[in-house]
Amino acid sequence: MADAIFSNIRIERRVKQVVEKIIEKQSVVIHQLSASEAEQRSYYRLLHNPRLQTSQIISYLQADCARQVEVGAHYLVFQDTTQPNFERNRRNISDQQQLGVIGDKQSLGFFLHPSLVVQADTGRCLGYSHVQVWSREAMALDRKQRQYQKQPIEEKESYRWIQAAQASKQVLAKASALTIICDREGDISELFLQVPDNQTHLLVRSNADRLLVNGAGKLSTLLTSLPEGGRYQLQLAGETRRGRVARQAVVALRWAKVGLVMKGVGKALYVVEAKEIDAPAGQAPIYWRLLTTHVVQTQQQAHQLIYWYSLRWNIEQVFR
Repeated sequence: MADAIFSNIRIERRVKQVVEKIIEKQSVVIHQLSASEAEQRSYYRLLHNPRLQTSQIISYLQADCARQVEVGAHYLVFQDTTQPNFERNRRNISDQQQLGVIGDKQSLGFFLHPSLVVQADTGRCLGYSHVQVWSREAMALDRKQRQYQKQPIEEKESYRWIQAAQASKQVLAKASALTIICDREGDISELFLQVPDNQTHLLVRSNADRLLVNGAGKLSTLLTSLPEGGRYQLQLAGETRRGRVARQAVVALRWAKVGLVMKGVGKALYVVEAKEIDAPAGQAPIYWRLLTTHVVQTQQQAHQLIYWYSLRWNIEQVFR
């Protein structure tokens, strides 16, 4: 697998060792991965080796993911973006060529957009079907200056959601089905118009209150008019960063087939709403409005999609 990726066998072996240690230790901190000072130095030498390129590491991860794909299986592909911040270490970084500024437009760092693959029926993690890395120039034009709304999707950073989905389709080609799962940032019309096919589904948390076709109003108005389709209990993990306590949430479900206006055309999808009932005092109730290409006609189907979306915590854990 790796022979055609790395320039020599020693780099290949060391990369494989580091990846295995990361999985074993559940950490990316070098001194936590190392059993000795000598091993720690060897890892740093690897990371500073000019013959080791970021693109090679990504290719290695994709090949390792593809190797594990089972013919006929269904996989969930979780996309998300993070911004590693190196501002505190700016003075210690001599080569900043591949770094830029992150979202605050001043801190040193870069952007990372991975696609984490999990087998739908077993929860087994295969690794990454795609990883995209980029940086922004400090003096780059802002959205208003570059007339963001008029730019083609291929020139926007948001195109990463489509690129990641298309790349994942290639890596996971032996699978019978893929479900690409994104948070609200991935609610992009072009994603729905370009990615789905007979093998590939989307499950995306709705961000925009989209218009319904034929002048039938907005999506939120339709959901308000729907009767409750059932309730079930969802185990929520605690999140210190968001102030969310772990709890067993009672969630009310609604769902419907909808026609939504996307880039001037109608797109047939299903919407599933999950709304927490009687959230604890001081806790924001869970509210997920999900758009999907999966057929949703029963409470069981709606419940399944909510459960799959709840597994996004897997990729959020990667960023901690």
